[in-house]
Amino acid sequence: MRGFLLSIRGRAAAPLRAIVVAVAVLSTLIASGSAASAADDWTYELHPSGVTDCLIVSQSAPLTFTFTFDQNRQPYCFPDAADYYYDEYLFEFTRWGTDYWAAEPVWTSGPTHTVTFPGPGRYEVQVGAGNSTGRWWPAIAVYGQGYLTIGGTTTTTPPTVDAGPDRTVPGSRSATLAGTVTAATATAWTTVSGPGTATFSGGAPDATVTVSAPGTYTFRLTATGTGGTASDQVTVTFLDHYRIELKSWIPQQTVVDPYHPVAYNLPVGRDGRPVWTTDVPAYCKPQGWRRVRVESSFRGDGHTQFQGATADDARILSWVEFDWDGRATSSPRTGSKPSRSIRDWRLTNLDTGQVFPCEEPGREVAAQPTTASVSGNGFTIRHQHATNLVVPAPPLTAILGGTLSGNTMTLNLTDATMFPSHGYRIVRNGQTQAVRTAFNVSCVNTRGPVGFVNLLVLLPAVHAPARYTVDLTRPSAEQVAACRGLL
Repeated sequence: MRGFLLSIRGRAAAPLRAIVVAVAVLSTLIASGSAASAADDWTYELHPSGVTDCLIVSQSAPLTFTFTFDQNRQPYCFPDAADYYYDEYLFEFTRWGTDYWAAEPVWTSGPTHTVTFPGPGRYEVQVGAGNSTGRWWPAIAVYGQGYLTIGGTTTTTPPTVDAGPDRTVPGSRSATLAGTVTAATATAWTTVSGPGTATFSGGAPDATVTVSAPGTYTFRLTATGTGGTASDQVTVTFLDHYRIELKSWIPQQTVVDPYHPVAYNLPVGRDGRPVWTTDVPAYCKPQGWRRVRVESSFRGDGHTQFQGATADDARILSWVEFDWDGRATSSPRTGSKPSRSIRDWRLTNLDTGQVFPCEEPGREVAAQPTTASVSGNGFTIRHQHATNLVVPAPPLTAILGGTLSGNTMTLNLTDATMFPSHGYRIVRNGQTQAVRTAFNVSCVNTRGPVGFVNLLVLLPAVHAPARYTVDLTRPSAEQVAACRGLL
């Protein structure tokens, strides 16, 4: 009776009430694998030590019962004072043990309440009748206890399990499962098959699973209840999403203009105006100047490592994207981002000292800046860059090919011109796994006559093929090759 009395005390600011309590205990519902269907498949009997019984119990469904406090059932159930009556009733239901369950206490103004129990088990039912006037009549505080057995030894409610729909999860190695169960006291996920290991966040039907490798997995959801055990399986395919980038960039801030390795003064014509060289754009020629000194250079990208400070940090960036199930690629996509070369002119008025800077943007003139392909377990990226501002300078080129096998990617960098720098980046599921500056020319002098000679030697030449084996089990720090300069 402890829980029942605590429920009464828990009503805030309530006065003492006259209480008549009847207690019924639902005995064990024994599992057999099928739900009860006969309306009379239950029995009720008074506990041997019980004095009275004020409850009427009826069944409307296998686990649904109606409890009625009947004050006329026995003399002890009826108020023994002329001015006393019942006007409120309390119903409480509890299943004790490892499969503990309790319903919220229910106060009603009438003597009847219907409840559906969650499954087989032994339930304690406490029903009380009281008077809200606050009067207390010990003489009528009687107790009764009985047993209600549902279905004898043939009534069970087995659990049902649905592990959720089969599905594919792209770009991630984690997924929230979508299982559902009924009539279960415990659930658990296990791995039936898969190319790697799987870790579950718990045994709940909506647990999160994380796998160690891409591919197709089969998971089993098992539910256990007093009515038995049931299970169901679901197939989930995890696809890694890869983005492989090939980048070529000029690590220096400025590069010599091969047409004008050194500054020069313009001659003055008979009309007193400067005689301009044909490559100076009209919008870069100040009006009214007489004696002019001309300097020009090309902008570099200004970073030694793979990633620069801005989005436009390379002469050309090319990439492939694809999904990988551990055996073959799918959903390939390719792209490129060639950058415009920029020549900076610096004009000085030798008469006044005034300086006029001017920017001349170029345009990409390579017929196909990028060609790329993805097939089977491999890919190839080929790119080149050339500008209309330097003709007929050879284009810069590079080719990156790769194959995937398990947690290893093998890369081959070929046909890479000895200027500028070249590198690659591997991104898996949004996280950088490896990045490398493979050929580094950051120490090469690219200014003045020396820079002119260096570029004259480097641009037509290519590096020897380079091969790299990348471990994809964990992200690695960027690797920058040592620089080898010329003059």
